[in-house]
Amino acid sequence: MEQPLVDMEKASIAMRGMAERKMSILQIKKAYEKLFLRVHNRYYAVLSAQENLRLARNESVSLRQQLDRAKEKLTLGFGTITDQQNAEARYSLSLAAEISSKTELDNSLKALEEIIDQELVEEIEDLDPDMILPQISGDKNYWLDIAELNNTDLGVKRLQVE
Repeated sequence: MEQPLVDMEKASIAMRGMAERKMSILQIKKAYEKLFLRVHNRYYAVLSAQENLRLARNESVSLRQQLDRAKEKLTLGFGTITDQQNAEARYSLSLAAEISSKTELDNSLKALEEIIDQELVEEIEDLDPDMILPQISGDKNYWLDIAELNNTDLGVKRLQVE
């Protein structure tokens, strides 16, 4: 009869343990989301580097053609040595930009391989340009409510307050 029906100290410890368990689940979810975001950032960095390299190569080809035309004009007597040297300088700069873009692509690929811990054996392809994205339904308040429910930082802070 002297024992209390409810041990408040143990109930408090149990409540704290449940809150810490919920916090750890949210922190695992948050870590997964951060990893997911990092992988996607590096994937899009690779796609961006691929596009930059393609543009740099196209520019080099175009400037090489301009250099060839400047040399032809000079041999035919229509051009000047200044035009030819200017074209050579622009072409040399485009080659440097191409090398820089290639280095950026290599670095981006290595960073992606590092984070997924897998060697990439084939070229990464972008999304299909004709891909039809699904229509998003719901108003702004609906999406704010969803964001608040799924915000792991907010969930952890609420549990810490409790």
